[in-house]
Amino acid sequence: MIDKPNIETYGESLEEIIGEIFDDYSIKKPYQHELDNIMDERLSLSENLNNLSVKMGDEGLVYLASKISEIKED
Repeated sequence: MIDKPNIETYGESLEEIIGEIFDDYSIKKPYQHELDNIMDERLSLSENLNNLSVKMGDEGLVYLASKISEIKED
């Protein structure tokens, strides 16, 4: 049995397709655990983002930025 995906896959990023197929959005990734562990608790999330951003890729930046957004919403 073949299920039709819920998203348009033609031209979509591989990341988006994998996330949709494997329901990868709800699982915390190893890099997210690592970023949580190495962030300096004495600094704000914005300061941590500035310090770590030169050492990480887009997904890490998005993760840290989302943590900043979560705090602003609370």
